[in-house]
Amino acid sequence: MNAVDAAIYSALTGDTTVGNKVDDRIYHGLAPEQKTYPFIVFQEVSGLDDYTMTKRATRTLRYQVMCVDKGPSAAVAGQTMDAVDGALHDATLTVTSHTTMYVRRDSSREFTAVESGIVYWHEVAEYLIMITPT
Repeated sequence: MNAVDAAIYSALTGDTTVGNKVDDRIYHGLAPEQKTYPFIVFQEVSGLDDYTMTKRATRTLRYQVMCVDKGPSAAVAGQTMDAVDGALHDATLTVTSHTTMYVRRDSSREFTAVESGIVYWHEVAEYLIMITPT
């Protein structure tokens, strides 16, 4: 995990509302094969660096955060993502050697999948995170 990954993980696991929804089942990149639902998976999707002359001025990262649940309703996944938004939107992340300029939800979506007759709900949000070196 890099410093931004660690900061997001810390923000999510440190939030009581998020923790109560998923019992701290929060994973970077990929959830374990044997898992309990619901859970959260997050990862960096893209990054953009801006420079002033030869120095990096800012780094803007796009992170995807997804709650996955199974069952007849998307309610728990939706409520969990509301809690995630409360924990991340406008958060001040602690990133080593950087200052957080902002954390903002940029987009959201949902989708379902059916496997062996079980419905899986995916609630997804993408966040833009801008940091600058200190």
